[in-house]
Amino acid sequence: MASISHLPNELLYKMFKELYNESQEPAPGLQILHGQPGETVISELPQPKTTWIEKDLYSPALFPFCVALVCRRWRDMLAQTPEMWNRIVLDVDVDPTPLLGAFSWSKDLQLEVLVVSRGEKNGTQPEQQLENQRVWSITKLLIPHIHRCSAVTYDITYSSSLPTLGLIFKQNPIDLVKLKVECRIEDGDHNGTLARALEARIYANVPLVTNYSSLRLISISGRLFMELGKARPHFLRHLQSDDYHYNLAISQFEFQEEIEDDFEAYTLSRFFFYMSGFSHFKEVSLRNLTLSYPPRSFQTLPPTSSIRLKQLNLKNLEGNFLSEFFTLACIHCDSMRIDRCIIPELKRLIKSPTIWLGHMADSESIINLLCSWSGTDLTLVKCPAFNDTVLDVLAVKGGEGGLFKANKLSELFAVSCSNFTSTAVRRVRSRLAMVARCLRRTKSGLMR
Repeated sequence: MASISHLPNELLYKMFKELYNESQEPAPGLQILHGQPGETVISELPQPKTTWIEKDLYSPALFPFCVALVCRRWRDMLAQTPEMWNRIVLDVDVDPTPLLGAFSWSKDLQLEVLVVSRGEKNGTQPEQQLENQRVWSITKLLIPHIHRCSAVTYDITYSSSLPTLGLIFKQNPIDLVKLKVECRIEDGDHNGTLARALEARIYANVPLVTNYSSLRLISISGRLFMELGKARPHFLRHLQSDDYHYNLAISQFEFQEEIEDDFEAYTLSRFFFYMSGFSHFKEVSLRNLTLSYPPRSFQTLPPTSSIRLKQLNLKNLEGNFLSEFFTLACIHCDSMRIDRCIIPELKRLIKSPTIWLGHMADSESIINLLCSWSGTDLTLVKCPAFNDTVLDVLAVKGGEGGLFKANKLSELFAVSCSNFTSTAVRRVRSRLAMVARCLRRTKSGLMR
């Protein structure tokens, strides 16, 4: 029996084409990517008739990469079809060298690029250096093609492996819709990395482009945000998109303590300075941010910053960080989502008419929030800590002035929360009847 290596190229290509067709679905209508207000302009880049079916992009069996890695002959055959390479997924846990030609194989097509680290790391220096080198080998080939990318994602282990935002925003990526540059481990100062050396040497005097009419999401590590703020403090404030419908997400960073006359430290106060003027963002999300020091007491001091946002999302944040966060700044937002956070006793009032709480496992956190909030609408989703103790806090007057906690609350929704009794519900219903319609019991919790 002949081995597969003896199959003629024509038959192999038919097999590869069939795998490609099974990975595709009809593309949506023509995408409006950029133009002046009131003007409809289609991207000049070739638009595909089909698009990739959503699958696990982290799977090692993802086509065409699993096929291209079998042997050079198969890889050379796949390289002849640009449509197979308009989505490039490169895993830095293995040597990416055989697939680095994908940027040229895609010809002039619009690109989606994903650079990932799939495996768990031990945090060793050789492991860190290897990831740094592999990510850099990808980044230096990606940079000349940034202008035709609609999505660029780095989801890797070490922050020192990430490219600088200057390298990206200086390449005029006018069709960029999504930019995610994230890591799982913050490993300190990165001034000596290859990406920073290249930006300093070649792109130091190149201005950052701020007009991105298709941009919808910027999700970056905390260090990249602080570096960008330090180097270009007004860049994000001047970033333009159609109707300003884009979101900013910041994650994975440990803030340094305030030290007198130290103007280089990446502190929470400096973070708020960079955040000022962000009201044009549709959403701002903060995740996995911590402090390198215990929170301080500022009960008698006014906030150092005033931040206005449309929506603020907080996820996986500990009490120390939130204590300092709500103490240093007066936060005003139209709505707030708090997911998997530990909320301490807060010194200042949370100014948001609508709050959504998710996956809260500590009833004390919910109570601390209620004691520092004067909004009207509260939604809880999958919160085992939403129990009779919390409901009793809402139902009973007390404290200074004999007011209810969350005294302006008029609508309460609870979904998939079951650790409370009907008796406690009735007590809260009596209270809410004074300011809103009564609550009725549902299978999943409370509903207006």
